Amino acid sequence: ACYRLFTFIILNQQNSLILQIILTLFQTLQVVSFAFESKYFKFWKNETLTKHLSHFLKYSRIAPFFLGNFKLYIIGFILSACILFIYIVIVIYASIALTSPHSKRKLSFLFSLINSTYNVFLYLLFTPMFCFFISPLNCIDGVFAFARDFQCYNTTHYVVLVIGILFALCLFVFVFICYSIGYEQIYNKYNISSKQS
Repeated sequence: ACYRLFTFIILNQQNSLILQIILTLFQTLQVVSFAFESKYFKFWKNETLTKHLSHFLKYSRIAPFFLGNFKLYIIGFILSACILFIYIVIVIYASIALTSPHSKRKLSFLFSLINSTYNVFLYLLFTPMFCFFISPLNCIDGVFAFARDFQCYNTTHYVVLVIGILFALCLFVFVFICYSIGYEQIYNKYNISSKQS
C-alpha cells in the first residue's frame, strides 16, 4: 500500500526544473557544510575564509540552531522526532486508506499534504534531521558535543541515543524507499530523475 501511495505521489509531481535545481543546490550546501566544520579548519590553507564559509554553511542544517545547552537541544530533538513521527503516521494512514475504492476523493487534502511535503523531506530535511538524530553519538571526553553542560554516558544520554538511532533508521528507510521508487532505470527526457547513460 505504501508503494502505491508513493507511486501515486511521484507520478503526480509537477516539479519544474528550476525548483529541482534549487532543492538539489540546497542539499549540496548541506553536505558541503560538513567539510567546513571547525575540526577541519587545519586542513584548509586559508583559515579565515574557511571560518566564514563554515559560519555561512552551518545555517543549511538544523543542529547548529540548537547548540548551547541540553534543554535547547532536547526541544529541537523532540520537535524533529515529532515532525517525522506525524509524517510517517500520515503516510501509513493514507496508504491504508488508499486501498478503499473511494479514497482518492475523500483524502485529497491528505494526498496534497504528502505531495507538497515530499520534496521537503527528501531534499531539505533528510541531512539535517539525520545528523540531529545521530548527534548523541558525538561525545568528546565524556561531554556531549552539542551541549557542553551535559555529561555523556548516563541514563538520559542512553535514552536520547536509543531514540535518536531509532528515528535515524526510520528516516533513512523512509527516504531510501522514496528514492528507490522515484528512480527510473530507463531514460525519459520528460523526467529529470530518470537514468542517463
